[in-house]
Amino acid sequence: MLIEDQSYHLVMHHPREYQVIQETTTDMIGHYTLTITYGFHHNRWIIEDRQVDIHDR
Repeated sequence: MLIEDQSYHLVMHHPREYQVIQETTTDMIGHYTLTITYGFHHNRWIIEDRQVDIHDR
């Protein structure tokens, strides 16, 4: 889940496909990067993929 008060990067791969990338550290998970890919299909945005890369393990 994106943390609302943390910074993130928005990357456009195509006008109908974007990625939101957020790198953060929490007590529960540690240091990680969350990448969510959104696609525009049938006149609405949907989550196509979600990836979590944990860096402390």
